[in-house]
Amino acid sequence: MKVKEYIDSLVSRGCYHFTLTELVINLDRSKNSIMVSLSRLKRAGEIVSPARGYYVIIPLEYRSLACLPPDQFIPDLMKFLNLPYYVGLLSAAMYYGAAHQQPQVFQVMIPKVRKNLEIGKVRIAFHMNKHLDQCPVRKFNTPKSVLLVSSPEATAIDLVAYPRSSAGFSNILTVLGELVESIDLEEFRKVLNTRRVLPVLQRLGYLLELLEEHSFANAVEYHLKDYQFERALLNSRNPSRDGEVSKRWKLIINEHIESDL
Repeated sequence: MKVKEYIDSLVSRGCYHFTLTELVINLDRSKNSIMVSLSRLKRAGEIVSPARGYYVIIPLEYRSLACLPPDQFIPDLMKFLNLPYYVGLLSAAMYYGAAHQQPQVFQVMIPKVRKNLEIGKVRIAFHMNKHLDQCPVRKFNTPKSVLLVSSPEATAIDLVAYPRSSAGFSNILTVLGELVESIDLEEFRKVLNTRRVLPVLQRLGYLLELLEEHSFANAVEYHLKDYQFERALLNSRNPSRDGEVSKRWKLIINEHIESDL
């Protein structure tokens, strides 16, 4: 069987990914011959390779994208790489109707540093989270996979923990204003108990207070009472300590923020 015939057989079964090892095992051809065929198919825009030895088949409807949408192959890619993951930040917020604008990058949390991917018009950003196992997730069905997405409660905290990747605090405030509609207060309290980076929680509490989401802000304040925490900057990348101080959160407001809503 030729490589193209084997790939067509995968598509007929609804499978849109394969590995080089799989081809070597199933086809009566040399590895060099298989690689030549794969190179030809890549040049024709029929397949792409997000990782060495791993390939994604691009159906006709996605040829203009030059890749499958990332949500349709990320679960299998992470399995191939033997990496736990979850979709996070603005990409996660999108699944709860709270991205405000369509994210330009698909954001994936993994436990170690990995180079970002750019395949055709698809961009995937990997963010390191050493405590991945502490993040509750929800499962979302896509046309070709089941995707793990951080829960709305965990997403809210992650957005504040990664402000640059979340397009800044004004955007975070906007997204939080929509995301709170999906957050369960009891689940939120449980997730708070797994987080120990206190400045992140101070900033989160402040933003929730700005949104007048008093139940959630109170939950953060109650959680922080168990800790001795220092005064922190709202924007840690801005060295300026000028600005009013939120006594409740021990937070120097060194950046003007406002919601777009």
